[in-house]
Amino acid sequence: MKTLLVTLIFFIQLPIVFGQDSTTNTFKNQLGVDATFFIKTYFQFNEFTGNPIPNYMLTYKLNFEKSSFRTAFGVNFESFFPNSAFDGDSNNYHNKSFDFVASAGWEWRSMISKRWLFYYGVDARYLIEKSDADVNYYSGGYANGNISQLQEVGIAPFLGIGFNINDRISLTTETSFAFIMSQSEQTTTYIPVSSDYPEKPNIIDPKVTSQYTLFLPPMFLLINFNL
Repeated sequence: MKTLLVTLIFFIQLPIVFGQDSTTNTFKNQLGVDATFFIKTYFQFNEFTGNPIPNYMLTYKLNFEKSSFRTAFGVNFESFFPNSAFDGDSNNYHNKSFDFVASAGWEWRSMISKRWLFYYGVDARYLIEKSDADVNYYSGGYANGNISQLQEVGIAPFLGIGFNINDRISLTTETSFAFIMSQSEQTTTYIPVSSDYPEKPNIIDPKVTSQYTLFLPPMFLLINFNL
């Protein structure tokens, strides 16, 4: 808690330290799109594994003279019907998942040069992940699946840098250090692959609550449009 308070005080004081160098933004609205997935797909980078969906698909900023209110969100939904691995298995399996992440916060700006921009601030963040999989693997005559949910809330001071291509378009990336509270729950399910196997009760794990910190390096690129 002491670390969190010290960090917040530091970021609140930053506008005072850099206030003389802050830039005035003549555009009230800015929309941003996470271009990381498209860039890495085009150049066929290999570091992506799994589903390369960006955390924040869209961002919005409401600009004031020396600062901005900002918000962002991302969503991902998957649904598919896996085939059974056994002859005679009449079950219709369905695996689906849903992820949603959102943030809202405040940032302050300072010009480094005519085109380069430095910004800093703090976000409040929320994340929820849900998964309902009838089958992840087979064992002992049963399709083993799981139902899980994860919820997280946190606060994240951030530092970023931007490059103004022109008055309307800019590129930005940033790093953050998040303080997160998390709660997760999970149920393991068993579906018999045939009538030869009796019903098996599900196993419900106790809820798990935890707190942790997370450093996020500047591994994404936003394309921003001033409106």
